Amino acid sequence: MNQDMAQQHATAEGGPPLLPVSEGTTRLSHTVPRLLVEDYITLPFNVELTWRQSGLLFLGFSLAFSWWHALSWLGGDPLGVMARLVIAGVPLLGAGLVGWLHPLGRPLEQWLLVLWRFWRQPRYVVWQPHPAWRRLVEQLLERTDGPASQGEEESRWDE
Repeated sequence: MNQDMAQQHATAEGGPPLLPVSEGTTRLSHTVPRLLVEDYITLPFNVELTWRQSGLLFLGFSLAFSWWHALSWLGGDPLGVMARLVIAGVPLLGAGLVGWLHPLGRPLEQWLLVLWRFWRQPRYVVWQPHPAWRRLVEQLLERTDGPASQGEEESRWDE
């Protein structure tokens, strides 16, 4: 079967087109569809979590467990156990909020990053040209105005 007949046969069957690899040989091409669907982990009691959510919960449970053991000095009396539960529940609650809250369709960690960047930026910004631009503009002005005077040490930018 020559190459033209193989190409016609492959496209007539509804399959992917044959691509020439080298002289006289062909191969099938196949494109993998891009699915914008998250993968889920199914847990007991019909609970489905995404990989992101399960990773965040694992991190939250790990931190809560380590904080629980680190707070063992609070004692075993009811007040100490309640204090340990509340303090050790903070990372678990934080992981749950980050895992499930999506304000305006974006994950919470993206909003926290935007908020952090906003707080880190200065309130007032003074624009100054880059030194390379200064030199370029001064050279251009010297060409258009003629040669600058020899005694002039002050830049045009400092006026």
